[in-house]
Amino acid sequence: MRILQVCKKFPYPIMDGEAVAVRALALGLKEAGCTVDLLSFNTSKHRVDDPEASDLPHYEHITSSDLDNDVIWWKVGLSLAQPGSYHVTRFECERFRAKLRGLLTRHEYDAIILETAILATYIPVIRELSEAVVMLRAHNVEHEIWDRLAQRGRFYLRPLYRALAQRLKTFERLWIPQADLLVPITRRDELTIKTELGYIGASHVVPVGYDHPRLDAGAPPLHLLPFAISFIGSLDWEPNLEGLWWFLNGIWPGLHRAFPDLTFHIAGRKTPPEIWRLSLPGVTVHGEVPNSAEFLTRYPMMVAPILSGSGTRVKILDAMATGRVVLTTQMGLEGIDAVDRAEVLVCNTAAEFIAQLMYLRDDPMHAEAMSRAARRLIASHFDGARIGFGLASQVRDLRMRRAALARIES
Repeated sequence: MRILQVCKKFPYPIMDGEAVAVRALALGLKEAGCTVDLLSFNTSKHRVDDPEASDLPHYEHITSSDLDNDVIWWKVGLSLAQPGSYHVTRFECERFRAKLRGLLTRHEYDAIILETAILATYIPVIRELSEAVVMLRAHNVEHEIWDRLAQRGRFYLRPLYRALAQRLKTFERLWIPQADLLVPITRRDELTIKTELGYIGASHVVPVGYDHPRLDAGAPPLHLLPFAISFIGSLDWEPNLEGLWWFLNGIWPGLHRAFPDLTFHIAGRKTPPEIWRLSLPGVTVHGEVPNSAEFLTRYPMMVAPILSGSGTRVKILDAMATGRVVLTTQMGLEGIDAVDRAEVLVCNTAAEFIAQLMYLRDDPMHAEAMSRAARRLIASHFDGARIGFGLASQVRDLRMRRAALARIES
């Protein structure tokens, strides 16, 4: 089968959860015997200098289209006086539509994967020129992210976030049903889309896949590492920044008093000046690092202080796949079937963070046991090859049913 993967930002370098998820699916489909092409925006916010020359051997053809998607706040406010969702209109582009038309004219695709509901406005072009199965991959329930930010975000932005969330919800309710197959990353998101958005079509959950043996290689055992916690995430993404500030202001001071030798290491794309200016005992800011997996393996623990957002937190899966001990909130575990003190440590308050680290300090073997259990969970639930074969099989079934229906109707 030939499959076209369509992305709202170029999936390289592999520095964030979306890029990890896009790459993993393409690799899994290639292992399943599919030929995979890529069409992607090359945005001003996450610009890649030469997309076609990127190290992405899992694609046969790579096509990109430049887009200025910088957030301009006065335009956000102005958009509320007009119909539609600002999140969607930022990605409506005639050049991109023309490149999509060109690919659909030159190639006969069996399936097209839209990597986010925001790209669903391109479905009419696909329907016009192709008989491909249209899959809509929901990395998140988009409106839910902004709903949660409206509840917890900076108070003066909450009315704006509520308005943006409502418009996204209206968009999702209208456009998601136009796909042939909903492909959510978690069962929780599948249920949310069905119950809150009224989706009744076909769906197939496709979690983020991993090449488990490759991830095992080169990750040092925990007992050889210093007593330290890492954080990594794109810091131009509001939910990441919100969680990091919560941890720095509300959790770290108590942790540092309880464990004076504990250090905290922060890495992330687009690290803002106020994070660089931090002067807190035990805290080191690294900024953007060239290899996120290598950064994770330097430290025995990784914190994911999730207070809002949606979908699977890929950085948690990354840390588990390399055998790091993950400390996260209950919300951080949405979509991940991990158990507190078995594969991860769940902490929602400063007292709980201290108690969980005491648990590790009292018996270091707990950390080693969690490291092994986390890797086993990734190997059993997030195997990339198996996920790719499963989705390819689903596409074949849909195409066969469609062909059988066409024969009956004729």
